[in-house]
Amino acid sequence: MARARWLGRLQGKVPEHLHGTYTAVSRYGCLCPRCRDAAEAERERRQEATRHKAVNYKAPWTDCDIEIALDRNLTVIEAAQRLGRTHSSVRALRYKYREA
Repeated sequence: MARARWLGRLQGKVPEHLHGTYTAVSRYGCLCPRCRDAAEAERERRQEATRHKAVNYKAPWTDCDIEIALDRNLTVIEAAQRLGRTHSSVRALRYKYREA
């Protein structure tokens, strides 16, 4: 069921004003070269924002760290910078503890 919802979310024609943006890939699943380049640039931007401050790479998560990472008042990048973690590690933790 979740897979069907996921596939349904990515179906549909991309509005012309969104072509060449990260949204075209994340919301509509467009994989044209322009949209892929935009998605790659967004991924690199997020990685650059947290990579140099990621001093807790592979360190175990403490309860306090988990609480900060799950704080929805913070963006993923803000939480990662506060914790000394990468953007992708905070995103993965939020996915792991997502509400069912």
